[in-house]
Amino acid sequence: MDDYASLRSKTNEELETEAKDIFRTARHWSRVCAVLGLITDRNLYRERGLGSPRAYAEEVLGIPRSEFYTHLNLWRMMKRADQIELYEWAEITRARATLLQKIYGLGGDQRIYFEQARSADSTNALRSSLQTMAGAEQWSIFRIRIPVDMVGMIDAAMERALRVVDPDNPDPERLEDADIRFRCFEEITRSYLNAPPVPV
Repeated sequence: MDDYASLRSKTNEELETEAKDIFRTARHWSRVCAVLGLITDRNLYRERGLGSPRAYAEEVLGIPRSEFYTHLNLWRMMKRADQIELYEWAEITRARATLLQKIYGLGGDQRIYFEQARSADSTNALRSSLQTMAGAEQWSIFRIRIPVDMVGMIDAAMERALRVVDPDNPDPERLEDADIRFRCFEEITRSYLNAPPVPV
């Protein structure tokens, strides 16, 4: 077992010190997630007078926003997967964890999926196995042209949907993540379909 459990007892200053050099010193992606996740959970960006976790990551830690949000989203998945001990994530690769992130969103037994990730011969083998277990989902690219003055309206709708999709972390900066934007778009679409029918 690594010392993941001791992370929660670290002071804010100790976490920040580790985070500033995390990509060089961390032994595993899950450690990076845990450190950046705890920093975000404790709202250290507010102590620094910054407006968002993204600004904190870029200005204080020197971490690009894409890397920050990738690890932060994995951290949220790790926290929701309460059947899996934190230290166990060190036993699988980040690529396999990313596959679990997608499958966990569909529900099901966390432990069964995790054991699949731990024992699979390769990442491709795991992907095939999970698709068989959960059913492969087909995706397509959806594009639509809109007037410039509607962008603000759509962003406002997305922000409102985010408060429903993830009420624990409705930070508008997260809408830069394509997966989060999809989930918000899905919520808006379902809300419209579930609304009272329009008279014709």
